[in-house]
Amino acid sequence: MHEACEALQRIGHLQELLPLGWRQRQRLGETEADPARVVVRRALGFRERTARFFDQALEDFRTALAKDGLLDNSVIVVYGDHDAGFVRDAALSRRIGIASDDVAWEIADRVPLFVRVPAPPDGGAGRRIDLPAGQTDFAPTLLGLLGVDASRLPYVGRNLLGAPGDSPIVRPFGDWIDRTHLLITRGVNARSCYALPGREPDPGGCTDQDVRARDERDVSRLVVTSNLQQRIRDRLSELVQ
Repeated sequence: MHEACEALQRIGHLQELLPLGWRQRQRLGETEADPARVVVRRALGFRERTARFFDQALEDFRTALAKDGLLDNSVIVVYGDHDAGFVRDAALSRRIGIASDDVAWEIADRVPLFVRVPAPPDGGAGRRIDLPAGQTDFAPTLLGLLGVDASRLPYVGRNLLGAPGDSPIVRPFGDWIDRTHLLITRGVNARSCYALPGREPDPGGCTDQDVRARDERDVSRLVVTSNLQQRIRDRLSELVQ
C-alpha cells in the first residue's frame, strides 16, 4: 500500500510541470518567422511532455497496486476536468487533423475518461457504448459499477451503463450535443443547429432538446451556487421520515 500511495503522489505533481516548461521556453528566447508555428509547437509540446509524465506515473501506480496485491480489487478511474485550452487556430487544426470550423472544434472538444475494473468472475466480454456523455455522468456511472443505484440520489447525470437515453450534454455558455444534433451559441442571439453525423445546418432540429438543455443547465448552476444537492437530500430525508 505504501508504494501505491507514493505512486499516486507522483501523479499529483503533474501540475508542477506546466509552469516549468513555460519558463524554460521563455529562457530559450524562441524566435520563429511564422508565429502560428510557435503557437502549435508550444501547445503540443506542453501536452506531449505532461502526457509522457502522466503515462509513466499512472503505470507506476498500476504496478504498485499489483505488487501490493490490490490491483484485482481496485477500480481505477482517470478523467480530465477541462479541455486542453488550445486556441482555435487554423495551423493547430491542421496539425491535430481536424477542420478549422466551429463545428469540428466543438465535436473535438472532449475530456478523457477511462475506467479499469477487475475482470468479471464469469469472464464476460466488454461492450461499446456510443453516445455523448458529460462529466455529470461520471459519478452515477461509477456508483453503478459498484452496485449502487444512483437513480434515487440527487445527481444531475446518468448511469451510462444502465438506460441513459439521449439527454443533451450541456456546456456552460449554451452549447449542447446529443446523438443527432449539435447546438452552437455565439453571443445572445446567434444560435446554430447542426444535424449529426453529417454536420448539415438544421435550423429547426434543436428546438425540443434545447428546452431540456436549458433546464439541465439551470439545475446544474443551482447545484454549484446554492448547494442544491444538499437541499434535495434534506428534503428527501424529511419525506422518508
